[in-house]
Amino acid sequence: MSTPGTGKGVHGNAKTTRRKVLCMSSYFIVRYEELKYDSVKRWAKRRGVEDIFTLQRMIVPINICNLHWTFILIDFQKQQIVYMDSLSLPDKKPSAGYTNPWANMVREYLEKTHYDLTRKELPPEWIAIHGSLPQQEDEFSCGVFVCMSAILLTDPCVSGVNGLVGLPLDLVQSNIPRVREQLVLYILKKELP
Repeated sequence: MSTPGTGKGVHGNAKTTRRKVLCMSSYFIVRYEELKYDSVKRWAKRRGVEDIFTLQRMIVPINICNLHWTFILIDFQKQQIVYMDSLSLPDKKPSAGYTNPWANMVREYLEKTHYDLTRKELPPEWIAIHGSLPQQEDEFSCGVFVCMSAILLTDPCVSGVNGLVGLPLDLVQSNIPRVREQLVLYILKKELP
């Protein structure tokens, strides 16, 4: 993910909306869980982001027991903490008021960061949501679903950031071999679309 002002706009056009996104390390949740806020409070600044609340979105990857990858999407414009899982239970529909240990940690991080920056409480409008994500049909594609979903959900053309209409998030199991190749190209080029 690009830091504010450094990512290319859609199709490389400088006049289009740029991503204002930060992707935390997969160790963010681990460090927060073990050592709490003080261990991660400077992580955004080390990535060149003085105030995370000026971002559009932030991604927090989560590795569950070295068996499964999920992530939290923090949407600063909608004031939402969205838990995303490509192996959600079939009856788990997107819902507000959702809570899990990771969403709680992220909310606490946001509360403390907001207080450090403004000396004010985080606005009560912030909610946690169990989001809707395309579902994997196997037991080993979670990393691909997480990476590509995070890319798509932070792309202004796909997700509708900044009021653009946006295209739907469309990722299906049959596309995973091609998506794996695309992710390799992004990594080798060190550049996202």
